[in-house]
Amino acid sequence: MNRFSMLLRSLFVLMAVSAAIGFNACSSDSPSSPSGPVGSSTITVMHANPGFSSDVIFKQDTTTLGRLSYGTLKDVTVLNGTRTIDIRATDGASLSSTSIALDSTVSIWVIYTGSSTEKESFRITNKKLAVTADNAAIRVVHASKTINGNINVKINSATGLPLTQTPIPYQQSSDYVTVPIASTTKLIILRSDNTTQLLEVPVTFVSGKSYTIVVYGSTDVNADPSVKLTYKIEED
Repeated sequence: MNRFSMLLRSLFVLMAVSAAIGFNACSSDSPSSPSGPVGSSTITVMHANPGFSSDVIFKQDTTTLGRLSYGTLKDVTVLNGTRTIDIRATDGASLSSTSIALDSTVSIWVIYTGSSTEKESFRITNKKLAVTADNAAIRVVHASKTINGNINVKINSATGLPLTQTPIPYQQSSDYVTVPIASTTKLIILRSDNTTQLLEVPVTFVSGKSYTIVVYGSTDVNADPSVKLTYKIEED
């Protein structure tokens, strides 16, 4: 009887061990938690620092997104989620960096700007806008540090309708605004006093399209002509 009891007890122990092993095996097969956003997005990167007009390199982690000369831009593909875009000199020296959160509902630019002593970068993130026929959606980006203040944007003339009701600060943009393509021929960039005209931007928009207009460069009267205040228009 004692021998039988010991055999029975050993059998119960073996069954318990087998069950535990089976449970652990099942647990290891359970689905893991989501790893974050999937897919990728296209962003636009631009070199707009008139005080550092040498080429710069945009990187995401160890991936080189592009080498840009002053005043140029490039569309690049980046994995969705929270990413950091680094801007480096061609010798590898770090100049600036900007974090972005990517998904497919927003239009994002990363712009390198500032001056020779203040090397800066910033992101522009706006919800995409559905555009009706005979109209275009536009946004204006303020990327000139030497303007030293906000800008206002008027449609067609310095006394025309304002593009937005509030001035646009440095390193920010207006939201997308819908304008009629037939009657919108130029944008006037003014200082926030509404009396000092900085730029006149002729425009020709296509029905149903969206555009980004970047104001960049130097207002210094002694600046080289190649880095004087100017603009860039890009279809999004």
